[in-house]
Amino acid sequence: MNHEKTLDERSAKVLRNIIERFIRDPEPVGAKSIAALTEFNLSPATIRNVMAELENQGYLFQPHTSAGRAPTDEGYRYYAHELAMPARLSAGHKREIEDATADAGWTQAADLLAGVTKTLARLSEQAGMMGFVSLGEAPVRRIQFVPVNREVAVAVVVKVNGTVSRHVIRGREPLPAAELERMSNYFNERFSSLTLTQIRRLLSRELREDEERINRAAAWALSVARSLEEQERQRGGEAIHLDGAANLLSGEEDTGLEGARALIGALEEKRRMLDLIEEVIKGQGVRLAIGSELEMKEFSACAMVAHPFSGAGGVSGAVGIIGRKRMDYALAISLVTYTAGMVRARLAGTV
Repeated sequence: MNHEKTLDERSAKVLRNIIERFIRDPEPVGAKSIAALTEFNLSPATIRNVMAELENQGYLFQPHTSAGRAPTDEGYRYYAHELAMPARLSAGHKREIEDATADAGWTQAADLLAGVTKTLARLSEQAGMMGFVSLGEAPVRRIQFVPVNREVAVAVVVKVNGTVSRHVIRGREPLPAAELERMSNYFNERFSSLTLTQIRRLLSRELREDEERINRAAAWALSVARSLEEQERQRGGEAIHLDGAANLLSGEEDTGLEGARALIGALEEKRRMLDLIEEVIKGQGVRLAIGSELEMKEFSACAMVAHPFSGAGGVSGAVGIIGRKRMDYALAISLVTYTAGMVRARLAGTV
């Protein structure tokens, strides 16, 4: 993001030091404490003039007459985009993210969501968020039909992007285990690397072209393909998970007990959180929203750092960190950037 107002070097340095000090200790910062830093060779009076100018430009505010300055939403925004140096993630942090996104660590989308958000929450000490706006229609890698009882089976559909879904199949006739195993082999030999829609269309065309010769397996496969396609359409591709909401309660002094409860309640409203994800995927790279930009009054004391990802077959979503405005933006930006890259690589099967 490029700001129309670009600060000169001295003003930028003052703003950066005020915000970084406020992140460590949420007390208004005075001119004397900034002037005492070794990188400044300026008097407190000069620093005070710079702070006043930053206040006039909307980057700082003065809580009360005798206090120092604290950052505004615009101040945090400028800092995060222009001044914060991306943190260099440790080998340990990278390994945790890689483990959370590893194929062996999840058998379906829900496991990936849980693993990633838990890791982001732990590493950032804020709330970790991950959501799929669409799971797309990736090609099928394999299908396994598992018997439940004589007339009910579960179809486990594994797609090339690594997502796994389970669907209930009800037969008009008994479904013996041996027959289900044969059907699993039939699907996998004929239809691996096709989408469910492609499978259904192929079988429909074969049935139309040679209805008399269509075999029982193909007829059953067409019925199953239609059922799986419809179940996935009804279920939709939206999925979201959030972990670490309790980390935000450490800032209770900002919102009070009732505000904290409202914040937790808002985080649990998946539709509202998905709206945030949908906004994130409209852009590229790191997306930042602070305070009122989140368009939820419960989040007025919060900020979100997020990064979109995409995968084969139309998969799209984002990973993010929601935290207090005075979060470690440099670390948050590095965490979501690396995580989004790993998720994208795992979904593409390149790592």
